[in-house]
Formats: sequence, structure tokens, C-alpha cells
Amino acid sequence: MTTDFPTAPSAYGLNGPPAAVTVEKSPHASHTEILTTPSPMPTPSLGYEDDTTLSRISIAQAQLIEAINLFVSEKFICAVTLAGAAEEILGKLLEKEKELPVIRESLQSIRNLQDKTGLNITNGRSDKQIVDEWNEVRNSLKHLVSPDEDSVSINLCDGAYWMIKRALANAKKLGVPIENELNFENWVIINVNL
Repeated sequence: MTTDFPTAPSAYGLNGPPAAVTVEKSPHASHTEILTTPSPMPTPSLGYEDDTTLSRISIAQAQLIEAINLFVSEKFICAVTLAGAAEEILGKLLEKEKELPVIRESLQSIRNLQDKTGLNITNGRSDKQIVDEWNEVRNSLKHLVSPDEDSVSINLCDGAYWMIKRALANAKKLGVPIENELNFENWVIINVNL
């Protein structure tokens, strides 16, 4: 592109080489245009370690193991959010393999039971509404669901328990070993007597 006005030199990023940006100068500031998109600005590194490449399965496995460690230490808030992250990753990996995650299997079972018995088990709720209810504790801890509310009333132990159970079921379907699963089950037997 040929212009009748000068072109500014490449822009400089923070502590780095020139970015791939060319700016056309105009006598009027509002007419100055960026011709190429600047490259993304990476998060500055502390220099403590190099990048690590991790499989999605190993990420979910580590999250679930730590969620169980937190659960048996009765640190339920973080157990919920970590188990929820693991459950979601493992569920998406199952879908990628054309398998149903446990949450979808559960919904399917409920719908089948409702169809066979004629009972209105779901009270007309959609699958999304049911899943939102099942994820209520996790979502309450992760998101500011209602900006007007300064607090939430939820059962953290129950929320963590069910999120871990769902994540464990997805891990089992994928053949992902969770080394401390027995610690989780033992804690429940000792403390809750299910």
C-alpha cells in the first residue's frame, strides 16, 4: 500500500524486540491507523522455571488427587473447585472419545426412568436446569452468580463429595488411576457412615 504520508517505525513492546506493528501517520490523530495487528503480549516470566507441556489427562489427574487431599483435610471450598475442574476436563475427554461423561449418563438414566414409569421425576426441568442445580455449589464458589448477594448458603462437604464422585467416575471410564481414591472412600466411611 502506498501512502502520501510518512510511516512510523515499528512499535516497541515492554522489555522486548519491536512488535510487528506499522502505523500510518496522519496530520490528524484520529486518522492514524494500525496496519498490522500487534502480536499478543505474553505474561512476563519470573524465570524460575521453563514452560512445561502437560497432557489434559495428567492435569485432571493432578487436580483430582489434590481435590481429594483437600477433602480429607476438610478444606471443602478448594476441593469443590479443583474437583469441578477435573470433572469438566475428564468429561470433555470422554466426549472426544464419543463416550458419555457421568453427568450425561445420569441425565439419560433419569430420562429413561421417567419415560418407563411415567413419573415426573424432573418436574419439567430441562437437562441444563438439572446440571445447573448439580453444579450449584461449584458455580457459587467460582462465579459471582448474583452481584447483589454478599454471601451464599451452600453445603460445602456435600458439594465437594459429589463433585469428586463425578470426577472419579469419569476418571475410571478413561482408565485414569487416582492414587488416593481409597483415602476419599475411607474418610467418608469413617466420618459419615454412608
